[in-house]
Formats: sequence, C-alpha cells, structure tokens
Amino acid sequence: PQPVRLDIDVWGDFSEAANSDDISRALDYQKLQGDLESILESHKCTLVESLAKTLAYRVLSYPLARKVKIRLAKTTILPDVAAVGVEITRSKS
Repeated sequence: PQPVRLDIDVWGDFSEAANSDDISRALDYQKLQGDLESILESHKCTLVESLAKTLAYRVLSYPLARKVKIRLAKTTILPDVAAVGVEITRSKS
C-alpha cells in the first residue's frame, strides 16, 4: 500500500456524551481507528475514490455516526506535490 493521509469529520447527535461527560455514550475513536487501520492495511482498492467510499461506510456503521466526510490523499504520488486526493461525504438514509 502507498502512504496516505486521512482526515475524517463525523456528524451525529453527541449530546448525551457531552451532557454526561460519559465516554460510554461517545463515539469510540480508539475502536474506529483500529477498524480504519485494518481497512487501510488490507484494502485491495486501486483508486483512492474506492478506498474513501469503503472507509466512509465503515464510519457510518457506528450507531452515533449520521454523516461523514472523508479526505484521503496519496502523499508520494507526485514529486513536487505534497498530496493528491479526494474528499467525499456520505450520510445514513
């Protein structure tokens, strides 16, 4: 796999976690990180567009996640460019 940079924005109703300061009511970022790292390590996608879609739908599998924006960039594809990538947004219906 090529090195990539991944940025994620997640929308949802996180008010219960915010009001209670209870981590059990929040999105489990450690579990999410592990899930996404597993996909990144094992993906067979040729296109960053396909990989971004796969990552987005994994994030949306979490009950609290209602919408996600994924920015995924290859960081070594062009010699004089810092990164080249895509940005997608997906929502639960």
